[in-house]
Amino acid sequence: MDFGKRVAYIREREGIMQKELADMLGISARKLSDYERGESSPKDDTRVKIAKALDISMDYLYGLNDDIVSFSPKDAVMLPKGFPHEAIPKVKEQVRLLMTDHKARK
Repeated sequence: MDFGKRVAYIREREGIMQKELADMLGISARKLSDYERGESSPKDDTRVKIAKALDISMDYLYGLNDDIVSFSPKDAVMLPKGFPHEAIPKVKEQVRLLMTDHKARK
């Protein structure tokens, strides 16, 4: 899935209309539509705004992984030096499960 399709997928999954996301980004709905259809490519600063607005990782947007879970600085986990990079998605998934379980118990 390319950048635009990933943006559209998450936006739709979250129930956000194009106009609503475009307003959050300070761009026109037409421009966002162009991004989602792959007819135009946003500048790096706009890509960062998209990731923040949708609360997803840049790695997901760029297709580097399929891990949709995003961690804000308050949710950051310090891993030991030399921790294997390939194990990070498993750690993120475990943290997500713990957070979901914790919220369910409230």
